[in-house]
Parts: sequence; C-alpha cells; structure tokens
Amino acid sequence: MTEDTPPKISSIAIILEGNLVLDEIPTHAQALCLLFGLIYALHLDYPKGEAQQAAHSLPAAARADFRNLKKAVLDRMGFSPEDHRRRFRETTLTGEDRPFAYAQRLTDMARRWLQPEIRSAAAVVEQVVLERFTAGLPADTASWVQCHRPTNLDVAVTLAEDHLAQHPFTQQQKPEPAPSC
Repeated sequence: MTEDTPPKISSIAIILEGNLVLDEIPTHAQALCLLFGLIYALHLDYPKGEAQQAAHSLPAAARADFRNLKKAVLDRMGFSPEDHRRRFRETTLTGEDRPFAYAQRLTDMARRWLQPEIRSAAAVVEQVVLERFTAGLPADTASWVQCHRPTNLDVAVTLAEDHLAQHPFTQQQKPEPAPSC
C-alpha cells in the first residue's frame, strides 16, 4: 500500500465525542448521510474550534476533498508526521517512567511519524534520511526547508539548493538570515 492508496475499510461506524453511536454501516454514503442527520438532529456544530478554523481556511473546492480537509485539520491540531517526529526526538525517560513504558511511548511516536502501515520500507527509509538531511543543513537553510514541509528527499534537496543559491554559506561566514515562512 502506498501513501496515495487508501487503506481497505473493514467496518464503518460513527463515533461522536468519544461514544460509538452507530456501527456496521454498509457504505460510506450511508454513513455520511447518517452523520449529517445526527449532527442536525442533535444540534451539533461540527467541526468545532481549531478543526473548524482549519476547515474554513481552505478554499471551498479543497474542502470537498476529504484528504485535503483531514490534512488541514491534523496540521492545525499538531498531529502531522513532522509534529510526531519532533515529539519522538524530544522524548526522554522521566523519573516516573519505567523503561518498558518509555520504549512503548517511543515506538508509538515512531509509528505515528513514519507510518509503516501505509508506507513502504523504502518510503520509511526516505523519511529518516530526509530528517537527517535537513538536520545536517546550515540552520537558516534547514529552517527554510522545514517551513516548506517537503514530502520527499528530492523536494528537500531542491529547496536546499535554491536557498543556498540565494544565501551562500561558507564555513568562514555566518549564513544570512532566511526569510521567515
């Protein structure tokens, strides 16, 4: 399965505010109709808060594609793979942790970052190389590349080369400040 291939759906359910409301719905279309009916009948206002702001920040045409909407909401809420990568790299063993719990937390964070369920082994390797590539760049160039959220190594290389062409870097001089995102 690739990033563009959706996972096989084995069951459809509706969960509202953490509670299973309907289960074993036969089709996506029926689930969507039932969900809208529940939202209307219960006078719910979804999406709410940050998710609503993320949805409204998209053009109307982009909002119609669930993948765009999901990405915007997850990015806004801090659940992008980049956020999980950062949490993975910053996590340390605390005084209350047992090594087993710490290892489990790291494993969970790595899975959320690298997404091995939906990525091939090559894509996982590329993600790790992308992170190391970015970390090895001069600070301003790394910031420039990260703020553009490259989806693969080729895009990151192009961004870095373009930035370094505009802001030359040598070991003897400090890099020029990069424009902010």
